Amino acid sequence: MARAYRIIGFLLIIVLGAYGCTKAPISSSSQSVQAAKIQKLEADYQAALAARDDARAQLAVARDHQTQLQHQLKQLQRERDVLQAQLTKRTSERDALQLQYEKFRTTLKELLGHAEQAVSELQLPPVRSLADQQAQKLADQQAQK
Repeated sequence: MARAYRIIGFLLIIVLGAYGCTKAPISSSSQSVQAAKIQKLEADYQAALAARDDARAQLAVARDHQTQLQHQLKQLQRERDVLQAQLTKRTSERDALQLQYEKFRTTLKELLGHAEQAVSELQLPPVRSLADQQAQKLADQQAQK
């Protein structure tokens, strides 16, 4: 059996050798074409490397910008929360003051009503205005002359 393997291996080597000998050698024109293809592929590879580096740089810039925007967002959210708390506080203060004002108005109206009632119960002569009083004095002075 070992002899059969040797014979098969020998025949395989002869077939491959014959195939290699029958193949035509590479001409100089096909070598230059292959060299041009290699140069083009190397240029494409260099361009791809440069594009990759640019993309990485853009990604780094974008990540920095995103970090800054997230920081600004957190600051603005804190500021919004503070402003909302202030708004709630100011609204409650306004409502309390409005209630106090309404209470003051009603109390003042009640006091005016009591005062008017007390004056009407006293039956005092009607009150004349200052202009009427001065006009009466002038009339009295002229009548005495």
